[in-house]
Amino acid sequence: MLGEAGAAILSGWDAQDEVPFGVEELFFSRTDKAGIIECGNAVFQRISQYSWDELIGKPHKIVRHPDMPRSAFWLLWEMLKSGRPVGAYVKNRARDGRPYWVFAVALPVPGGYLSVRLKPTSDLFRAVQGEYAALSRREAAERLTPEASAAALLARLAELGFPDYADFMAKALATELEARAAQLGRSADARQAVFRELVGPAAGVLERSQAIARLYRRNQHVSMNFRVLAAQAGREGAALSVVSSNYSQILDEAQQNVEAFLAAAERMRAAVTQGLFLASAASLLNETAAIFRSEAGASAGGHDFLAESRAAEAAFSQGAAQGLSELIASARIFQQRCAEMNRLTAALEVTRIMGKVECAHHAAFRDGPTAGRHGLVGVPADFDVGERIRRRQIDRRGVHAEGGKVVASGVDGERVEVPGIIAHGVYPAMCAV
Repeated sequence: MLGEAGAAILSGWDAQDEVPFGVEELFFSRTDKAGIIECGNAVFQRISQYSWDELIGKPHKIVRHPDMPRSAFWLLWEMLKSGRPVGAYVKNRARDGRPYWVFAVALPVPGGYLSVRLKPTSDLFRAVQGEYAALSRREAAERLTPEASAAALLARLAELGFPDYADFMAKALATELEARAAQLGRSADARQAVFRELVGPAAGVLERSQAIARLYRRNQHVSMNFRVLAAQAGREGAALSVVSSNYSQILDEAQQNVEAFLAAAERMRAAVTQGLFLASAASLLNETAAIFRSEAGASAGGHDFLAESRAAEAAFSQGAAQGLSELIASARIFQQRCAEMNRLTAALEVTRIMGKVECAHHAAFRDGPTAGRHGLVGVPADFDVGERIRRRQIDRRGVHAEGGKVVASGVDGERVEVPGIIAHGVYPAMCAV
């Protein structure tokens, strides 16, 4: 994270040159669909240093600072035009040229857009200042279009651990509200805290799911290697050919299930992300409505800002509650997918052991079908009964089902239990050979 001094240098301004306003203050405004200012509160007018006559009826970009990367506004407007609320760090400029930073939450309302801003104070904000400055320099040096700059911004966010902009804005808003509450001596919003607790576990589930998917993709050539080995063995490889067929069938089903498995994990992460943003935004709008009531007569414009903010708060609160329901439903689906993946993995494990047994049965493969010798990907040499198989101590004819388990009889009469389950007709197919 950047220190305050470093961030100020990168942003081109010393903190003392900024327009001052308190962390307890919130300011808000409303625009039409074209971004023309229709109303706002007293804090907005005071910080911008424009009169109401200079603000009402003017484009909101009147307060835009030229240092802002074009990508941030491009992403903001793309989300708003699609009907979605959005949050962003924004560097504005007052009438006298001095800057002021805000974290803005903007949302569609009938006939236009509503924006609520707070003073950012977190470590994340200080890091973003530097990132914005670097991106602005890159825009100028490379003459990036807004779309190209947005792609660069999203790529940089991914490097920093934010899979998409929705994830970034949700965590940024929650972080700023938590920092603000701490400075004001307040406790965190209960709804926000619920989703905040779920962020880490949801991300962990997705990360592990992606790792599992990568492992499955690495095994996509195993069945082909089985077939090669069976062909090399000729007539003696008939049993191995059956193993190959079973393995291929199970692997195809597993790979199809992997996509559903990943989708379920992603839905859980997305539900948490959306719920966190909506709960945080609802908390912010609730406070905004209270401030608006206390400012009676100090705002300007002909719209009922209080009614619109209340309606937005209710919608966000409802959305957050629905998010919890969707999260529970997604978790149940994911649990089902986990059970299916476990079943398929166990079936593949059994089939792989059968392949090792068959390879060990034939003189051509006595050393075991390791990746180094025969190219059988994903069969470790030290897999449970592998050493005994290589030593020809497992009698293929003694492999059988016993109590839902695979049991192999050694040539010395000792029973060796093979991990896994009987599934997909693997053992019956073997017996039919």
